[in-house]
Order: sequence, then structure tokens, then C-alpha cells
Amino acid sequence: MYITFLPSGRRARVKKGETILQAAKRTGVPIESACSGTRCCGLCRVHVLPEKPSKRWDDEPLVAPSDRRERSALSPEERRDGWHLACMTKPVASIRVEVPKPKKQRLIPTATGEKLPVFDCNHAGSEEIPAFVIRKFGASYWDAYQYAPLMSAASALIADSNGDEVCKLPFCVTIEAGAFGAEISYPENGVLPLPGQPMIQRIEDLDTLGDIDFSQGRIAEVLEAVRLLHAVGRRCVLKVEAPFTVLSMLMDSLVLFRAVRKDRPRVDAALAKIRKNLVEYIRRAFLAGADIISYADPSGVVEFVGPKVFRDVSGRETIRLLRDVQTIRPGGIIHICGKTSTSLEYMGLATSETYELPEPRATFAHALLSIHDRRKIQVTGHNCILVTAAPIPHQRISFLSLAEDA
Repeated sequence: MYITFLPSGRRARVKKGETILQAAKRTGVPIESACSGTRCCGLCRVHVLPEKPSKRWDDEPLVAPSDRRERSALSPEERRDGWHLACMTKPVASIRVEVPKPKKQRLIPTATGEKLPVFDCNHAGSEEIPAFVIRKFGASYWDAYQYAPLMSAASALIADSNGDEVCKLPFCVTIEAGAFGAEISYPENGVLPLPGQPMIQRIEDLDTLGDIDFSQGRIAEVLEAVRLLHAVGRRCVLKVEAPFTVLSMLMDSLVLFRAVRKDRPRVDAALAKIRKNLVEYIRRAFLAGADIISYADPSGVVEFVGPKVFRDVSGRETIRLLRDVQTIRPGGIIHICGKTSTSLEYMGLATSETYELPEPRATFAHALLSIHDRRKIQVTGHNCILVTAAPIPHQRISFLSLAEDA
């Protein structure tokens, strides 16, 4: 079963359970997406066609049935014509996929009313575990997502193969949502875990959200993997998802945005519960030996949720989390994903100062580790944690300061 991407003509073999977006990323085909594949933004529209041009697209099923979120994002006419969201659509036959031309650079509003370009995120690197890593250890593919010994060993091998100074964990974005009780689907080898059916179906169900049990499950295994890496002297990055993104994996996005409009107290209380648990997660990660916390909010950036929801909800939750972390840890590095950090600065919730490292062709990992201070939390941003191994002639690092009135 194959996908031929048009107009590039690139062809990819589809793995069982893989979405069009996952196959595109693996093949190096850019598809527009604001939420990094967390199934929230609705921008990754593609036109699905039969493999043979002589066939009609509706002669036989080409993809698995769409779910409610996709049906709500596309008009009936678009669905009849074969349009789908790449992040949700799984082929069941060989197909051609027309990828729309990238729109001209998107501009988003700032707190002053000026419009500036969004952070250019090319998703360099991949979260999925390369096949050679699994072959090296002779283990099950999913063991590297679920068990600390293989998780840490795989992270170290990936870093070594890339010439990276830092090992990165975990390998997917579903750890926190899964720890809160979200259903997580595990497709076949080579396909990242994804949130399953929404755990929270109604706005009122937000009241039932409990706390994370850090003593069990994959989140406990991730923390143990950090300890194992630290014990052998490896520098470690722990990737943490923001409260708004975690909440968007726990409930249907339509229900979430309706709740933001109609029942903000409930949303605020749920986000506060998630924030408290994430701060505890970060605290435990630092104690386990993590050098850098990589923080991202793909579902809550201003280009997706808009200026008002960002300032009042998702962005403000990030500011609160960062302030909370500064009270529980004397030193360390928090690196904020470039899309999230530019959203904070554009909307007046943070300011930045950028410095250039004197070392020629320094890597981003070297730049981050060079500013490590045990006495102070350093908050950085405007870059991507996936490019830590790339040597750049004039490596820059941007320090963020949180707005006092945010």
C-alpha cells in the first residue's frame, strides 16, 4: 500500500495504522499544520484520489471512515469531493494525495495590532524511533515507548547516531494525557502513539479530572529513563506538553472551545489542575537529572486559538506554569518551542534578548548547555529542540523574560 504525493511525485509505503500526515513527515513532504499533528487545527487538508487516474475516488474505499472531528472541520461538499485532514486520515488502499500549495507566510496579530510572521517550524528531525534502534536491541517496537531501560538506551543511541550532545525523551506527545487517563492508541511499528476517543465528553466532566499518579504507567517509566541516563553521565532533555495541549488531548476540540466561551471557570479549574501536575512532573524530572525541559504548546499557539484565547487562556497558563517552576527549582533550563515563545512575545506576555555564541559552528545543544546555571531558572525560546545537533556558524540563543503584569 503506497501514497504518491502530488505535485512532488514522492512515493511512500504506508505502514499499518499510519496517517497521511505521518507518512508525509517521514517522506519529507511538507503539509501545513499549526498543531504539529495533535489533531486540533484543521489546516492539514489534502485531496485524496485513487492510485489510478482512470478510477473515480468513490469507486472503492480509499481511507478509513472519518471521525467526528474531521467531519466537523470539513463541509459536506469537501468530504464528497475527497478532501480529508491528513492528521486523521488512514489509507486502506494505495492512493494519490494532492497537497495544496503552501499559503504565503502567515501573519498573526501582536498586542500592538501589528502583524508579524509565525515562527517557521520545519519539524526538523522526527519523534518516531528509527528502525535501526529497534534492530540493535532486538526488542519490541513498543517497548521503547513504555519501558525505561530500552527507552533510555534508545534515546542514547539516537543521540550518538546524530552526533547530539543531549538525549531526548519521550518519543511522543501523549505521555501527560495518558497519565491523566486518556485513551492512547498504539498502531503498528513506526507509527507514533495518538490520543484515542476523547476521555471528557461533556463540559461538566471537566470537574472529574484527577491527579497524575507518578508511581506507575509510562510517565513513571519516562522519569526512570531520565535517572538511568543521568546515572551514566548523559545530558538529558525532557519534552513536556503545555496544559492547553494536554487538555485538548483529553477532550473533543469542539467541546473544549465551546467550554472556553461558555464555561470559563470550569476550563480554568481544569487547566489549573493540569498545570499543578505538570509542575510536579518537571520538579521530579529535574530531581531525576534532566538538564533541559523542552516545553511546547502546539494546540495553544496564537495562530491556532487566536489572540484573545491565547492571552486569556493558553498563553497565560504557560506564564503561570513558568512562574510556578521558578518557585520549586533553584536552577535549570526551560526551552520553549519557537511557535509558543514567539506567541508569548507577540502578545506581550514575554520579552526576549538574543545573544550570539562566540564559538564557530556551535550546536544548539552546546549553546543551551553552556548557559546552565544551578542557581537560576533560565527560560529560552525562539528555536526548535529538534535541531540540537546541527552546527551553525553563528549560533544564537534567546532568553525570555516574563511580563510582570501577565
